[in-house]
Order: sequence, then structure tokens, then C-alpha cells
Amino acid sequence: MRLLLLLCATCAVLAGCAAERRPGGPQAYAALGTRVALESADGQMFLQSAHTGFLEAAPGTVEATPPPVARAAAGGGRERAEPGDRGVAMAAHRRPVPPPSPPGRADRPSLTIRPLAPPPPIPVPAGEATTLGEALSAAYETNPNINKARANVRAADEGIAVAKSGNRPTVTAAVSTGVNYQRDVNVPLALEGSGNFSSTETPTALSVDLTQPLFQGFQVRNRTRQAESVVLAERAQLDATEQNVLFNTALAFLDVRRFRAGVRLREQEVTFLGQQVEAARARLRFGEGTQTDIDQAETRLAESEALLADERAAADAADARFIELTGLAPADLGREFNVVPLLPRTLAEAITLAQQANPAIGAAIHQADASTFEVKALEGQALPQVSLTGRLRTDIDVDERDRVEAAEVRLNVEVPIYQGGRVSAQVRQAKEELGGARIGVDVARDEVRADVATAWTDYRGAIAAIEAADQSIAAARRALEGVLEELRVGQRTTLDVLDAQRDLIRAQLTRLASLRERDASAFAILRGIGALTPDILNLPVVPYVPEEHYVAVNDRWAGMRTPDGS
Repeated sequence: MRLLLLLCATCAVLAGCAAERRPGGPQAYAALGTRVALESADGQMFLQSAHTGFLEAAPGTVEATPPPVARAAAGGGRERAEPGDRGVAMAAHRRPVPPPSPPGRADRPSLTIRPLAPPPPIPVPAGEATTLGEALSAAYETNPNINKARANVRAADEGIAVAKSGNRPTVTAAVSTGVNYQRDVNVPLALEGSGNFSSTETPTALSVDLTQPLFQGFQVRNRTRQAESVVLAERAQLDATEQNVLFNTALAFLDVRRFRAGVRLREQEVTFLGQQVEAARARLRFGEGTQTDIDQAETRLAESEALLADERAAADAADARFIELTGLAPADLGREFNVVPLLPRTLAEAITLAQQANPAIGAAIHQADASTFEVKALEGQALPQVSLTGRLRTDIDVDERDRVEAAEVRLNVEVPIYQGGRVSAQVRQAKEELGGARIGVDVARDEVRADVATAWTDYRGAIAAIEAADQSIAAARRALEGVLEELRVGQRTTLDVLDAQRDLIRAQLTRLASLRERDASAFAILRGIGALTPDILNLPVVPYVPEEHYVAVNDRWAGMRTPDGS
């Protein structure tokens, strides 16, 4: 027994010594209460302790020391190496930190500690939205996806000016000057002997060239029509982007309303279950209940609190999505909108309208047109090319009065005979792309038809689900009231009350989800038929008119500034 006690005491002493040799550690880092970043002096590596897995650094000076064996060798053997000691040694209590050695030294680099920069502030929404009209208007005016699509349309407008430039003249001016040194050696003289002569000249040439294309195999005409088709496709893409953003904004609005209502229901459930827990405890005190009733009520209460936390997280996520799309914080959102009058009467009518007005189908059709003109433009490279060129040139010698002036006009005709197969391959490639673009039109029509049919089915199903949920809520509320009355006279248990309350909450949440699904499906139908636009929704915004920029740049001959001055 004494031997056992002696061994325990010895182990305790050794453990205390080891703790003294290793100051700091996880507890020391936790006590710092600040976040730090460690970086090596030479930017190459970080050192980690083999004892704790942490960087054992004090909040002051830190030094990376060589292993204990090297320290012992350097210090004449005064310091013994300890097993497993391969980490960063503390040097704050030993000696000042020496200046960092040049790269390539054998020992480990030193470490420096600096506080991390504070995180950037979270942007605050510019205002609040209380109605769906405000949310849709803010999204239409400020959403970056819509602004990007508008920029793409403006860039496509410039493609028409680029295509038309193929029929316009090009004028270039050139200046050439230099120094010409000449030395003649042993030139015979008229009278006797010979001599050396040298001369320096500064010839200068000025020229102006003009080229006017006359015929390029109809390439310019086809390129212009191709650019116009691309502009129409980009406008259709802009329309689709605007409707997608408005649709997503409407969904975010509906999600905020649905999850906030869900939070209120869950809070009511938590309050109700808390009252049931107290009632069960009171019945136990009076000898009318059991501990099992309390446990069952507390279980349901904990479950409801967890569901409440999930509902609040979903509500916060819906708020964040709303702010992302609109730039506004959702306030107390009301239900002032009614899109039912805008919906078609039947599914067949909805599909017909979608095939005529859906922007995705329009964009696919215009892309196919652009591919058609691309084929024709490439075929024009195999036709003759005719152009007219003119040149004015002046050569000036040493004396400005000694000059040569020339002018010429030429008619150039080029007939391609063999171009290495490049043009033929490009034409074949463009024809295959045209076939894919035409198939894309059919794909777009099928997708739109399926989307409209799905949205219509969901809409009709949500209406039926709302009616069933209303009946279920009424029955569940009557059942809960009856179970509570029967519990007071001892004909029901606490579990019966909890089950009845759960049924009521589930029915109410089902109704909330069905309401959200009905409205979301209605907006999906409007998007499918191309009716989710500011003018049809009567939004208080100034609609974007892409034709204004088109008119300003499509026939522009010069100028690098855009119409907005940038």
C-alpha cells in the first residue's frame, strides 16, 4: 500500500514539472480573448506543437528555436533534449528576438503575430417594402441581373453598326521620313587626282489612301440582318430576365409571408404546450395525473420549440432572399394583390398564349434566324470581291521645292478560286449550328408547354388543397376543444390533447403551404404566357425602352462615346 502511494505521488510531481516546462496551451489561448493570425517571417511555413496541436505563442514575442539537440550542441550541452519536443519553444522569458536571418538558413523561421482586420460591415437595406407592388417595382428598377441583360442588349445594338461598316469607306494617312547619308570615295576629279564626297538627305513621303468596297458577295447585307436578329434575341432574353426576376421576387414575397405566419403558429403551439405542461404538473400535485403525462407534454414542448427554431431560420432565409432581389427589407407584408383576373380561363388557352408570347420561344426563333444569315454570309466569301482604291502621295527631298506628287485610282476585282477548304468547312459548320438552333426552337416550345401545364395543374391542386385544409382546420379545432372538455372530466388523457393540438397545427401549416403554392402557381402561369411584365401588372415604374439606344447607334458613323456619355 505504501509503495502504491509513493508511485502516485511521484507521478503527480512529474506531471507538475511537465506542465511548468510547457507554459501556455489551449487554456492560455482561450484566455487571450482575441483572434490572431500567425505568419512566418520568410512566408514559407508555420510551426505546430507536437504536444497540444496548437501554435504555442504568447501574446508578446515569439521565436522559432531549433530542436533541443541543436540547442544543447550550441550551448555546450547545458540543455538536454526532451522526448517529443519538436514544437515552437517559448522565448519571451529567455532573450530578445534576434533579427530574422536571410533566406536559406538551416534553422526554422521566426513567427510574427498581428491582429486580424475587422470584418466589413453588413450592408443595410435602403428601405422597406410593405406591398408586393413595391417589391416588384424595386426589383425591376435596381436588380443587377436586369441591368446586366439591358447592357447585353445595348452591346448587341452596336453589332449592327459593326456590320454596316463593311460597306463604308476607310481612309488612312501615312507619313514616312528619315536620314540618308552617302559617301563617295576616290571620285576622279576633272583636273587632276581624285577626292571623297559625302551627302546627307532627309527624304519625306506623305500619303493618303482611300478604299471603298463595292461588292463583297452580299456579306454586309447578311451580316447586318444577322446582327438585327441577334438584337431581337437579346431583347427577348431581356424580357425573359425581367419576368424571371419579377417571378422570383413574387416567390420571395410569398415565402416571407408564409414563414412569418408559420412562426406565429409555432409560437402559439409552444405557448399552448407550455400551458399543458403546467396543467399536467398541477394535476400531479392534486393526485389526478402521473409523471408520464408531464413527460409526454414536455417532449411535445421540446419538439415544438425545435420546430419553432427551424421555422424562424426559414423566415430569416426568406428575408435575406427578399433583400437580395429587391434591396429592401420586408416590413409587415400584406396581401393586396390579386392576379386571378389576369389568368387564362382554360389550360388550352394558356398553352396557346404561351406559344405566342413566351420570350424564351422568341429568343430561340431569333437565334435560328441569326444562324441562317450566318450561313449566307459565309457563303459570300466564295463570291468575287470588288473595291475601289485611291491614293495621294507626295515625296519631298532636301529642298521642299524639289518634290514629286502622284495620284492614282484603281478598281480591284478579286475572284477566289481555292481557299484551302477553310470557307467550305466554315459553311458546313454554320449549317450544323443552324440545324441545332432550329431544334432549339422545338425544345423551347416543349419546355414552355410543360411548364405551363405543370403550373396550371399545381394551381388547380392548390385550390382544392385549400378547401380541404379549411375543412380539416374546422374539424381539428372542434376536436381539440372536445378533447380538452373530456380531459377535465377524466375521459381523455394528456396524450390525446397533445395529438389533437398537433393535428390542428399540421392542418394550419398545410393551409399556409397551399396558399403559397396557389399564388406561386398563378405567377408561374403568368410568366409562362409572357404576361409578367410591368405594364400588365400595372407597376408604378418607367419601363425600359431598348429601341431608344438602337436608334441612337445603329447607323452611327463615328464617335467612341456611348449615348449615355461614358
